[in-house]
Amino acid sequence: MYRFLAKPRWIAFHLLVIALMVAMVNLAFWQLRRLDEKKALNRAVRDRGALVAAAVEQLLPVGVDASAVPAVQWRRVMATGTFDPAQLLIRSRSYNGRPGFHVVSTLVLTDGRRLLVNRGWIPITAQPGVSPTPPSPPAGVVTVEGRVRTSQHKGTFGAADPPTGTLTELNRLDVPRIAQQTSGAVLPAFIELDRPTSTSTPTATSDPALIPPPEPSEGPHLSYAVQWFIFTLCAAVGWVLVVRKSARARRVAASPPTPVSASQ
Repeated sequence: MYRFLAKPRWIAFHLLVIALMVAMVNLAFWQLRRLDEKKALNRAVRDRGALVAAAVEQLLPVGVDASAVPAVQWRRVMATGTFDPAQLLIRSRSYNGRPGFHVVSTLVLTDGRRLLVNRGWIPITAQPGVSPTPPSPPAGVVTVEGRVRTSQHKGTFGAADPPTGTLTELNRLDVPRIAQQTSGAVLPAFIELDRPTSTSTPTATSDPALIPPPEPSEGPHLSYAVQWFIFTLCAAVGWVLVVRKSARARRVAASPPTPVSASQ
């Protein structure tokens, strides 16, 4: 009765259903992995952010490379130095639903190294195509405090920054790219300010809006995983229903017709 399932077009149908089920199961497990990553991020932000701020020279000593930065990401640090007046803007950044830029300044530490500091967010200008002028960093010796962050890199999608030249605007805070146009040794991480800058020289310039830490939400990954598992189950049930319906139709077609009574 089910020998028709070995026909080429049915074999193609089986393979299609199997491929869809395998793809959906993999998508479900991918969402579960994303959930684990989100939970790990939440723990790191919570636990490392609760530690007392350490000196940046302690967490990122001379000679440290980028491979050591993830272990201290989200740690709160303090750094003392003087700001270089040159500034960079990071495009396409939002704050409370408003579009704008992040302002990045270079802090020259007492040991001569450079630390990139994300000072916060400023809004776009009302005139299209015209970038805002960021507020100048405080002058004189300052102490900054914030979260250690790893360099941002281009993903599969998104605009790429020019690999050469001196840039004043970038699509992401790419530490190695910025280091190309910065004199002196640049630390392999940057920090996001989480409180106003302490300065020995008063300034009348308003500071950019401080960037809040990530929301401690686990996101929709669990619900998405459940949905993919449900879709997989639906595909399996649908395959069974299609096969049974086809088998029943063939059985009816193969049955001899019911003879008509002579009295009729």
